[in-house]
Amino acid sequence: MTYAGAGAQIDPPGTLRPSLSAASVLGFCSIPQSGVACETGQPRSVELGLLTDTGMGIQGELVWAMTWTNVNCDLIGPQGRPNPPPTVNDATGCDFVTFVNAATGVNPEAIRGAFGL
Repeated sequence: MTYAGAGAQIDPPGTLRPSLSAASVLGFCSIPQSGVACETGQPRSVELGLLTDTGMGIQGELVWAMTWTNVNCDLIGPQGRPNPPPTVNDATGCDFVTFVNAATGVNPEAIRGAFGL
């Protein structure tokens, strides 16, 4: 999965296995002090993969990627990320993906944009 315009992608994890389950990582969303950025409600998907982000200097980190669709377009992330195209509805036209390290529970990155997920 490539997130257009974000410089991030998720590749299959191969034989790597997570220390933390998807359910435990999803549970971080209900704990305000967990430090994991989440949207409200259940994500559309929770997938295990290897995160690479050229802009953040992340290469092959085993993460759980939690994806919410049809959310607002308030941009987050490092400077330089592109704005959504002008045809995107700012209230519901974006996707939000947060990545959680599958071993430590640390949230190295979250991205928001019109990825078309």
